[in-house]
Amino acid sequence: MKKKLFVNIIREIWKSRSRFLSIFLIVALGTGFYAGLKASGPDMINTVENYYHDFYDLRLYTETGFSVDDINDLLNNEVVLDAFGRYEVDFVYDDNQNVLRIISSKDYKQYHLVSGRYPQSDHEILVSHDAYKIGERITIDESHILNHDFVVVGTVMSPEFITHNYGKTHLGDGEIDFYVVMYEDNFLLSRYTNVLVKVENKYRAYDEKYFDVIDEAKLKLMHEGIQIYDRRNIDGYINFRLDVDKVEQIANVIPIFFILIAILITLTTMTRMVSEQRLEIGTLSALGYKKMEIASKYFIYAFIVTLFGTLIGVSCGILILPRIVYNAYNMTYLLPSLDFQPHWDYLLICLLTASLSTTFSAFIACINILKTVPSQLLRGKSPISGKKILLERIKFFWNRLSFNMKMTVRNIFRYKRRSLITIIGICGCAGLMLTGFGLRNAIIKVSDKQFFEIFQYDAYALITPNANIDFSKYPEIDDSLFIYQNTYQVKGEDSLFIDIIVPENVSDLDKFICLQNRETQKKLTLDDEGVIITERVAKINNLKVNDYITIIDYSNQEINLKVMGITENYLKNYLYISKDLFIQKFHDFDYNIVLLQLNNQNVTELLKQEPNILATSLISSNEEYFSESTNNLAFIVLIIILSSGLLAFIVLYNLANINITERIKELATFKVLGMNDLEVSNYIARENYFCTIIGIGFGLLIGYYFESYVIDIIESNEFMLIQNIDIFSYIYTVILTIVFSICVNIILHFRIKKIDMVTALKSYE
Repeated sequence: MKKKLFVNIIREIWKSRSRFLSIFLIVALGTGFYAGLKASGPDMINTVENYYHDFYDLRLYTETGFSVDDINDLLNNEVVLDAFGRYEVDFVYDDNQNVLRIISSKDYKQYHLVSGRYPQSDHEILVSHDAYKIGERITIDESHILNHDFVVVGTVMSPEFITHNYGKTHLGDGEIDFYVVMYEDNFLLSRYTNVLVKVENKYRAYDEKYFDVIDEAKLKLMHEGIQIYDRRNIDGYINFRLDVDKVEQIANVIPIFFILIAILITLTTMTRMVSEQRLEIGTLSALGYKKMEIASKYFIYAFIVTLFGTLIGVSCGILILPRIVYNAYNMTYLLPSLDFQPHWDYLLICLLTASLSTTFSAFIACINILKTVPSQLLRGKSPISGKKILLERIKFFWNRLSFNMKMTVRNIFRYKRRSLITIIGICGCAGLMLTGFGLRNAIIKVSDKQFFEIFQYDAYALITPNANIDFSKYPEIDDSLFIYQNTYQVKGEDSLFIDIIVPENVSDLDKFICLQNRETQKKLTLDDEGVIITERVAKINNLKVNDYITIIDYSNQEINLKVMGITENYLKNYLYISKDLFIQKFHDFDYNIVLLQLNNQNVTELLKQEPNILATSLISSNEEYFSESTNNLAFIVLIIILSSGLLAFIVLYNLANINITERIKELATFKVLGMNDLEVSNYIARENYFCTIIGIGFGLLIGYYFESYVIDIIESNEFMLIQNIDIFSYIYTVILTIVFSICVNIILHFRIKKIDMVTALKSYE
């Protein structure tokens, strides 16, 4: 008997292969999306931690340099595991004032080889991966370098440069364009420029306790005149961790929707499968098969489809999604290839969840039928009888409906459970799509909002205290505003830091920075009565207008300031205060920054020649860097949108397919009565469209609140997203869902055409 049951299961899989495939796809998509997105964060962190495994922990710098004895003294320190000196020389290598940094190395182990090989002689060098090709020759006519003619034998990346920013310099345009690495014997310097130190630390790069050990080591190394830098000073090191945090936060919320929808549709499909096979179940029961033997067919069927769906889904998910996410961030960061991990835990979680849901669905579907006596099972299930619905009692409305529309409305209420599940499925998918579109809009528009609408200046310059600079002599500068800017701590549960900005002239501030309420668009004016804070600060500390914000100054004193306005802002936290109020509450100050409005950005090169200007930066450069980072997150959201769309298509197809199977006798009757294939297809399609539209309506409502919830999770203390979903996100969601519904109905039209009327109308008796 067991052998016959097994054969029966195999036949059932082949006979109902479309059903098997639909469950397989839903399980694979749900588990694959969950596992893939959950694996992305750990894989990315693991890759970068491996990248930093042999890299230095501290970099020591002094203007006088380091001798061999200095390095030996460091090696005798108890916290130092290894230390070695390094030469660095900057060199302007062309007429465009482009700068290369020449770096010494003993064994090159700090550099990750991208292509080629490591140098074997003093005339061979390595270059940063985006500079020169292998075999090219470079002439470096620098007085501190022994040789001048070199050949490129390898291209490299380094954990010291994980973004395209290779550092600052006092030469050329102030930016390092690329770097070269050569043997230290090529340098004609008596003292090392800096020293790289590896300390005793058992924790990995992004472990919470890693910097606790580093900070303790720095205290045991704080000689006078020596500046100590750690990995937090590497451009992009902390930002990468924050970017991965956002991926992990999305992964903790979005995939749950996919899992819940998959469970719902699987339950519906298994219930329908068992209901279809009443005659077979009754026959097996009459032949003496035990109830558990009969039910085992559906348990095994459910387990097989779940097993294959989970294995394929999770395997594809953890192999594909982390790579897509990682490659998206590699547009901003310079990192090695992704290190994959097996993630058996996610496979086990998905397998258990999916198996329990499908087998439980099979159990629920079987339990009622197995209680029924065989004689009743051997009779066909009576069709659901039509009843008068409430709308029929509303005569002025009901009488205006066409005959076809009346049939559609009656059938929706006649098959209430199927209609409800269709609506719930579409509702979930539409809600996910709206969340995705809303998030993408919220992310990609932040950059423009912050750097072009709120910040209305073109550049800023860091200046020496009490600097007296006449900007009117530069025709390229339209206007300027001196400000004092410094970072202070806000008292509260969160460790929140805020940049306090004091403008020289309050009346000129609105020319450079737009202060306005985000919801009302009302302009805010700064005065001596209180301060204006940015929205994220207010939200974190639950502050409203006329409340008091407490700032901790550098002498650890608490200063209370009245909040007179809350302004729109998306990046970092700011507090705007008048000069008189700042001096009254804090202390006297010197302006340290000047905001500039330009008509020609090339003036920044001229400003570097000013003795009182320390550095200049274009706001467009900051916007470009921030935009790249947010676009990476937007790309991940795009994956969510595509996956949501695919899930919507599968859900629609599966439920519509069940609908046809469930009512095949009814459809065959219509065809016998003379309705053509198109009329029969429209009969079903109208119900699908009706349920789709209702599902979209509820989905948009759910998506609106769910998007707000996800935004709250993604936002950090210093980063806020656009709060409102734009109209196009709603339009795209509606159009895509309807298009999927139309495509499904077109596919099902061809299935309806193939209905065999004779077979469908045969009596069970």
